[in-house]
Amino acid sequence: MSGIAGIWRLDGQPAASERVRCMTDAIAHRGPDGVGHWVEGAVGLGHVMFRTVPEAEGETQPLVSEDGRVVLVMDGRVDNREEMIRALGLPSSFLHHPDSALVLAGYRRWGADVLEHLLGDYALAVWDAREQRLLLARDHFGIRPLYYVHRPGRFFAFASEIKALRAAGFDVGAVNEHKIAEFLLIPVRLEPEMTFFKEVRAVPPAHALTIEAGSDARSRAYWSLDPTREIRFRTDEAYVEQFREHFEEAVRCRLRSRAPVGSMLSGGLDSTSIACVAAGQLAERGEPLHTYSAVFDSIPSCNERPFVEAALRDYPGVMKPVFFDADTSGPLAHNAELTWHLERPNEGINAYMSWPLHQKAREQGVRVVLDGFDGDTTVSHGTGYLYELLWSRRWIRLWREVRLMVLEMGGKERHARRAYLKWLKQYVRFRPGMARVLAALGRGEAAMSDALQFSAMGTAWTGNAWRRYFTPSFVDAVAPHGTRPEGPEAYRTERANHYARLTRPIMAYGARLIDAQAVAAGIEVRMPFFDVRLVEYCLALPGNLKRRDGWGRWIMRRAMDGILPPEVQWRHGKANLAPGYIRSLTEDEDETLRQYADAFTKGGLLADYLDGAAVGRLARQMAGGTLVAPKSEAERMVLWRALALAQWFSTVVEDNQPEIDPCTVDSI
Repeated sequence: MSGIAGIWRLDGQPAASERVRCMTDAIAHRGPDGVGHWVEGAVGLGHVMFRTVPEAEGETQPLVSEDGRVVLVMDGRVDNREEMIRALGLPSSFLHHPDSALVLAGYRRWGADVLEHLLGDYALAVWDAREQRLLLARDHFGIRPLYYVHRPGRFFAFASEIKALRAAGFDVGAVNEHKIAEFLLIPVRLEPEMTFFKEVRAVPPAHALTIEAGSDARSRAYWSLDPTREIRFRTDEAYVEQFREHFEEAVRCRLRSRAPVGSMLSGGLDSTSIACVAAGQLAERGEPLHTYSAVFDSIPSCNERPFVEAALRDYPGVMKPVFFDADTSGPLAHNAELTWHLERPNEGINAYMSWPLHQKAREQGVRVVLDGFDGDTTVSHGTGYLYELLWSRRWIRLWREVRLMVLEMGGKERHARRAYLKWLKQYVRFRPGMARVLAALGRGEAAMSDALQFSAMGTAWTGNAWRRYFTPSFVDAVAPHGTRPEGPEAYRTERANHYARLTRPIMAYGARLIDAQAVAAGIEVRMPFFDVRLVEYCLALPGNLKRRDGWGRWIMRRAMDGILPPEVQWRHGKANLAPGYIRSLTEDEDETLRQYADAFTKGGLLADYLDGAAVGRLARQMAGGTLVAPKSEAERMVLWRALALAQWFSTVVEDNQPEIDPCTVDSI
């Protein structure tokens, strides 16, 4: 979680060193271990250091090549060091050099193609004086952030956080209403570079951005998932063994640390698999694993403690547990601080549970914490396999899978028959030409005037009922950019469905949220489920290995034989955390909700986007405990997004936080 920043004066004027210092000052929280600057002519680069790996001892950045022609700043970690050293023909002594030196050596050999050789989490910038070229790049899944402001012919400035650009006097522009529409759960078409500020762009995941004097900035993808690749082995055991090898390597390479290592341990399949594999690997080195768990002892429906303790029993003396009583806090508790670090509205209503655990990790001297996000997507529950069976008319196999799934979840035969009938109805409904037949019979869905619709999962709303919470002017403004989510008929195979889920923007958004939480606590989060090798392998698997005998993520469960406690390995689903945040909002944070309700109703807060009176009523209903039923999930989602957006405006847009000490400089 180091930080990088820089500027290139494209008009040939000297790069003001005070601007670079302003940027590094603004992101000093990312680098408590030192700050470095390099300024020469029209180019200036800055870096704030956070040392987490053994090879970083004594490292300084910006890193300048021996001939002075290439300068590198990097926030990140290289996970395939041995492979890189072999490919570059470097001596084995290079194993003791920092990751940045390895990347610089790769650039000197391959130029921008070095990105095709790297594995890990990183955001980097390389200034090539000989070519008069600036290269920016971001890792495959966008774990590390990287933003920029570009004024062609005048300047190009970049930084790990937007606040660094603002602190140096760069105009970030007005708020981006298309991003606000997306956040408020109205799906619109967006470019991946868009941010919540119109003049600030983000380097997309797996992309390189090249800037040359006198030319437009050029962006290219250096990697992408291949949705056509298939893996074929003779036996299930071969698939399972290969999965286990990939998963264990994804954890192993993320345990490289110069300080004690921690792992989030929620009791779910993902975090527990990571923690148990990490505990086993660290035990071989004689090192402990600090685990961090949020529990709801007073709310049994939310409580995961029994599953957490099952893992602790299997690894006594290795796992060193820390528990947080999550029923003593709520989603508004640290939302202002998190939003300041996140720099976008906080979509994670459950993010409050991790905040105190990350803080505890820092107090214990832990600098690296593993996290289980987003194993659900990486491995896949295999729901697309059911559609695969449906569309290929393998209905006997479909019945078997649906029946076992219902029975495993506690249902009865009649429930299974009812569920199977619903699947067959989908086949009829989505057959070519059937929409016209249903419409003629008066049974089709009413056509919408535009593609906008409320897209919250679990919503009980139909049609345009959601519009009551949004101003007509806002809806009209974003309507031309609306996009209708594709239905289940769009993905005829599990692999196609899996690919669509892996490439959703929510993947990068979720990773950014977790990274911001960790940065706020002064730790580095690492996510094994974002290992490129693991993701590529899972996508290429046959669908029947992801869902089998009623179990989603079947291959992962099998691969964890002897590693996970059986009660975790073969558990269904996760605890419902909604009662936890609902109780907090209705009992502990009700007064804050009423204050928000008054602000919404007065019309000044978010009046350009939301109907203040309607959202204000939601806030009062929540505070009064009348918005707690499961059928009100959509309303609660709208309310939380409104609260998060209001927090973002007051904390980030208005820029009134005392922690920020911007330098006063003239705008370019």
